[in-house]
Amino acid sequence: STTRETEQDWLLPDEIVRQSSNNEDNNNSPLVILYANMGSKSFTKLYHVLMGAKARLVVRHRGHVFYEEVGGTATALQGYGVRLDIRNIEYRVFDDRSLSEDGNEASLVNISSLESLNKHTLAGIKISELEMSQMERLKLQTELWKLHDAQQVHSQLIPPKWQRRELALQAATVISQSKSDVLLTLQDVSQNLPSVASTIVHVSVPEELVKLADSMEPIIHRTKGVALTINGRKVPVGRPSFNVFDLLDILREEQNLLDSMQAKLQPFLSIKGLKLVQRTWNLGEAFFMGTEKNNDDEKEEDLNEENSALSGSTRRIDVGRGWKGAILYMNDVEKDAIYRRWPRSLQAALMNMQFGAPPSVRRNLFTILCVIDPIAEDALNHDGFQLGSQLMRASYPLRLGHLIVNNGDLNKCRAWIQDNNIIDPNTPCPTDPILNRKAKITRLDQLITIPASTHAAHQLIAKVNTNFTGQGLVSSFVEYFLQKLDQYTSQGGSLTLGDMVRIFAEILEILNAMQYDSAVQLAIDTLKNDVDEDGTTYGKALRFALERSITSGMGFLNGRPLLSNSDPGEIFMEEQNHVFGLIMKGDITDDKPKSVYGQLLTGDMVFPRLHPLLSDSNNHPHLELDHAFSLQALLKPLSSENFAAEDPSPEAVFVVEAVVNMKRSDSVGFMVKFMNIMDVYPNTVKDGDSELRVSIGYKIVCRPSPNEILPPLCAVLANAGVVGVDGIRSILSSGGIVETSSLDGILKLLPDLNEEEREKIIETSFTTGSYNSWSNRAMPMDNFVSVNGKFYVPQEGEITKEDVGLLLGMEIGRSKATTRLLQDHLVFNDENNNKYFEVISKVSAFLANQFSQASKGERLDMVHEVVRIEEEEDIKDNPFRFAWNMDDATEQQLRIQVSVALDPASKAAQRVAPFLLTFRDVLKLPLQMVLIPKALVGDDNEIPFTSYYRFVADPKAIPDVKPPKASFSNLPTNHILTLRMDVPESWNIQQTGSVQDTDNLRCDIHAGCSDEAHAGVVDSDFTMQDKRQLTSVEYGLKNLLIFGQCYDATKKTPPNGLQLTLSKKKGRSLDAETRAEVLPDGTIKVFSRSLEGIHFSDTLVMKTVGYWQLRANPGIWQLNIAPESRGAEIFDMVDGSVTRGKIEVSKKKVNNATKTIYVKDFTAKSSVLLVKRRKGWEKASLFYEDKKIVRSVKEEIIHVFSLA
Repeated sequence: STTRETEQDWLLPDEIVRQSSNNEDNNNSPLVILYANMGSKSFTKLYHVLMGAKARLVVRHRGHVFYEEVGGTATALQGYGVRLDIRNIEYRVFDDRSLSEDGNEASLVNISSLESLNKHTLAGIKISELEMSQMERLKLQTELWKLHDAQQVHSQLIPPKWQRRELALQAATVISQSKSDVLLTLQDVSQNLPSVASTIVHVSVPEELVKLADSMEPIIHRTKGVALTINGRKVPVGRPSFNVFDLLDILREEQNLLDSMQAKLQPFLSIKGLKLVQRTWNLGEAFFMGTEKNNDDEKEEDLNEENSALSGSTRRIDVGRGWKGAILYMNDVEKDAIYRRWPRSLQAALMNMQFGAPPSVRRNLFTILCVIDPIAEDALNHDGFQLGSQLMRASYPLRLGHLIVNNGDLNKCRAWIQDNNIIDPNTPCPTDPILNRKAKITRLDQLITIPASTHAAHQLIAKVNTNFTGQGLVSSFVEYFLQKLDQYTSQGGSLTLGDMVRIFAEILEILNAMQYDSAVQLAIDTLKNDVDEDGTTYGKALRFALERSITSGMGFLNGRPLLSNSDPGEIFMEEQNHVFGLIMKGDITDDKPKSVYGQLLTGDMVFPRLHPLLSDSNNHPHLELDHAFSLQALLKPLSSENFAAEDPSPEAVFVVEAVVNMKRSDSVGFMVKFMNIMDVYPNTVKDGDSELRVSIGYKIVCRPSPNEILPPLCAVLANAGVVGVDGIRSILSSGGIVETSSLDGILKLLPDLNEEEREKIIETSFTTGSYNSWSNRAMPMDNFVSVNGKFYVPQEGEITKEDVGLLLGMEIGRSKATTRLLQDHLVFNDENNNKYFEVISKVSAFLANQFSQASKGERLDMVHEVVRIEEEEDIKDNPFRFAWNMDDATEQQLRIQVSVALDPASKAAQRVAPFLLTFRDVLKLPLQMVLIPKALVGDDNEIPFTSYYRFVADPKAIPDVKPPKASFSNLPTNHILTLRMDVPESWNIQQTGSVQDTDNLRCDIHAGCSDEAHAGVVDSDFTMQDKRQLTSVEYGLKNLLIFGQCYDATKKTPPNGLQLTLSKKKGRSLDAETRAEVLPDGTIKVFSRSLEGIHFSDTLVMKTVGYWQLRANPGIWQLNIAPESRGAEIFDMVDGSVTRGKIEVSKKKVNNATKTIYVKDFTAKSSVLLVKRRKGWEKASLFYEDKKIVRSVKEEIIHVFSLA
C-alpha cells in the first residue's frame, strides 16, 4: 500500500485505479498493483477477493513468461471479429464436382436406421434445443433429414442483383416481426446473411414500412449503417479501427461521470430531476440550448427576427472603425482595377458557387485583419495571413489588411499613456525616427550596423502600399517580404536594417516595380520620414492596437477573432454560410449596404475591444466549485428586493462568485470592489433585442491553499447571507481585519446578530478553516470571478462591471436553458428557499463541461432524431423501434443509457449485434434500438450478402472451461470459403495453428468438411450424421503496434527516412528475459539476460504525415533515434505539440535522446514525436550524399518468387 503523496510515483500515465462501487471510504483504501494473466481463473478469483476487500486496484499484464514453473498459460483474448467470405461469386465459386453419381449428404444416410439424436443443425433447426419428448424429436429428425438437402441447396443460392435491391428493408421486416427475441433474430440474420438472403428476398414488405424507410432517409445518410451511443457519446463501432477495449473505457468513464453528477446534485434534485439532466446531457448541446434544426416555418421566422442584425449571434470585435492611418489594406475588391473583370452581381457569384467555382464578385464580402510583426519568429505562419493568401489566390471577394505592431512597443506605449494620463484615444504613440533626417546615408553598407525593427518594416510596407495600391502588387510584395524575413529569423541570424532594405529592393525588382538602386534609395528616404504620404504612422498603429486590446499574432475575419485554439478554415466556412445566408435573405444586395464590413460590425454582439474573455473563451473548462460556501454565503443585489411573491419565475439564474486568495494584499480591495458592482446590478439582462428577467445571487469565497488554515473572516463570509450586506461592508471597512483580527473581534463588529446566528458562525469556522482541498486544484491562485462556473482572472487584479457583464452575457443562453429545463422541479418565489441558485449554477457548469469536451465528440441520440421524424410525419407505433430495461420508477441510481440506430443488412450490424445482447441481458442497461434500413440497395458493397461474421465478446466465457471463440455452423458445403480476422489496428496477430488452408476452405461430400477429413483420417465406422465436422483454426497476438507522427520542428515537415528504434527502459527489475533449467541433480538454475540496450524493433519515418510504427509488448519502452545513424547526428528530440498542423515546441528542457512509451493496454494511442535540428545541421540531409554504391556480380542476380 502507499500514501497519496507517493502513489503517483507508482502509477503509469493515465492508469486506471479500479475500486468497488460499495467502497464508502475509497480514499483510505490501500493501493494494490497486481501483475496477472488476465485470462486465467486464478486472476478472476483474486480480482473478486481484492474488490471484496475494498482495495484500490491497478491491474497490469504480467508480460511474457519463458519458463513453465510459474504457470505460463496463454491469455484467451476477446474483442475481435472473424469473417468467413464466400469466394468471388462473379467467377468460379461453386464446387463443380457432380453429385449425380455419389449422391448428396442426405442420400448417404439410411433414414430408417436413425436411432440417436443428431447434435447438429438439420434444415436450419437444432433439434436438441427443442422442448419435445425424445420420441417426438426422433420423428421430427427423420422428416428434417428428408428436407435437409433441399434446405442446404436453397441456403447456398446467391440471389441475383435485381432481387437483392430491397434486401435491407426485407431483413428489417423479418426482424421486426420476429415472434421470439428481436435481438437474437437481428444477430442471426445479420451474421448469417449469406444463408438467409435467398429466403429473405421473397418476403413481402408492407407499403407503410416502405414509406417509413423513406422518411428515415436523412438518418440513414448520417449514420452510414450504424450509430451506437453511450449516454449520447458516439462509439465508432462501424470503423475498421474499432477496439472493444475502447468501448469498455467509454462505459467506465460514463458511469463515473454519472456517479459524480449524482453525488454533486443529489442534495438539491430528486432522482426524477437527475434523470432529466442526464437525458438532456445525452441528447446533446443543440437540444439543450434549443438550437436543433427544425422545419417549423414559424420558429424559423422567429429566429430570423431575433437575429436581424447582420452581425448575427457571433461575437465580433470592431476592428474596422478608426483604422485610417493605422491599418494597411493590401487591396480593395470594389475599387482596384485588377478586379474590373469580376461581375458586380451577387446572383452571378451564387451561380458560380453552385458549379464549384469561387464566388468572385466586386463586393468586399470578407475582410481579414492580420495583427502581425514581420520580424517575429514564425510570422509567416500567421493564421490570418495564411487564410487570406489562400482565399485571394482562389479569387474570393476578400479584402486583406495588416496592422503591423511589436508587442514590446505596445507595452512601452501603454506605460506612456498611464504615466502621462493620456485620455484622447486618437493620440498616436510616440515613436523615435528610424534614421536621422540630417544623416548623410545614401548607401546600403551604411545600414548594416543598425538592427532591423518592426517600425522599419511598417514604414517600408506602408510605402509600397501607397505607391503601388490597386495594381495587385502589394499582397505579393508582403508575402515575399515575410518569406525572406522568416528565413533570417528561423536560422537564428541577426537581421539588420541593411538586410531589410536589400530584401525590399530585391523584391521590387523581381516584381518589375522598380530598379534595384532606385528601390534602395526609396527605402532610405522612407526610413527618414516617420509619416507616410497618406498619414499612416507606426504610432497610430500602436494606439489603434491598444484601444482594441489586440496584440501581434492575432487575426480577425469580419471582426471574428481567429483564436489560437480554433481552426481558421472552419471559422471561414461558418462566416461564408452566414454572409451568403444574408444575401439569400436580401439583407446584402448588389448596392446595399454601402459597406458590408461596416454593417457586420454593427449590433449587440459587436464589442469595441477584444476583452480577454472573448479571445480565451474556450480555453478553460467551467469550474464545478465544491466548497463550504453554500447557500448561507449567498447575497443578493438590491434590485432583488423589488421581486414580489406573485411575480413570474426568472428566465435565467446566475450565481456570481468572487474567489479570493486571502494571502494577497489586495484581497480586501477586490472584495469591496466586487460588492460595489453586484449590489447595484439590475434584475434584467440584455439578451439580443430583449430584456431578460433574471435572478442573481453572489458570494465571496475564500480560496484555500493546501494545508492552509483560513483566517476567521472566511467563517463570516461563509455565513454572509445571515450577516447581510451591511454587516460584510462594515467588516471589510475595518483596517487589517483579514490577517490580524480574531473571530471574536470580528463578531463584535456585528452587534445585531442574535446568539443562534453567532453560534452558527463559530461552528462554521472549524469546517471552513480546516478545509484545504477543492474538487478542482488547477484553478488560478489569483483572485478571480466565476459566473455559473465560467471564470475570469481580471487583468491587473481589478474587477470591473464590464467583466461581470460579459461573463453574464456569455452564460445567459446556458442559464436560460437550464432554468427552462428544471423549472418544474424548483421553487422560485419562496425567499426562504434559495436552493434553486445552487441547482441551476451546478447543473449549468456540469453540462457546459461535458459539452465542451471535443475529444469525446458531440453528444447526439439518433433514436431521439427518429422520434422527431415520427412526430413530424405523424407516425404512430413505429414497428422498427424497440426498447428494453427502460426507466424503473423505483431505481434510485443513474444508469448508462444505450441507443443504437442500425441497418440490419450492414457490416456494422454484424459487429454490433452481440454487444446489444450484452447490454440488455448481462449489464441490464436501458437500451433503445431503431432499425433504419435502406429502401433500395444500390451497391453490392453496402451489404455483406457473401460474408458470415462472428464477434468474440462473450461475457459468460470461462477460461480453461468455456474459452471464448468464434463458432460457425450450418455453413454451405458447395462454396469455397476464405477466413479473415477483424482485429484492432494495433494488434499484430499471426496464425498459430491450422490444418487446412484458410484461404480455400472446402468440403468433400464423402469425407466431410473437418480437419480429419482434410487429413484423410476419418473413421469409416461413423455414419455421416455422427461425424464431427469441425475445422479448427487458432491465432495468436504476437505484438502490439505503437504508432504516431514525427515532425521536424525546424523545417515544419516530416523527417522522411529518420531511423527510430524501440528498446527497454533502464532501471526496472522486471525488464529482463528469464529462463529456468532443471539440472541432472534436481536443482533449478535460473538464467537472466537483461533486455536493456537491445533494440526490440525499428522503423523509418514516412514522408506521408510523418507516420511511424513499431512492434512492442506490454511494458515500459524507450523510443530513440537510432544510435550511430545519420539522424542521431542531426536531430535532438524535443517536447511540444502539434495542433491542426501547427507545431509548438515547449521551452522546458527534456531528455533530448529518448522518449518513454507506455504499453499498458490493448488500445491504440498515437504518439507525437518532435525532433529539432542541432545548430549547424539546419540544411543537412538525412542521407549520406557522398556514399558510393558498389555493385557486385551477385547483386545482378534477380530472384523471382511466384505465390499461387
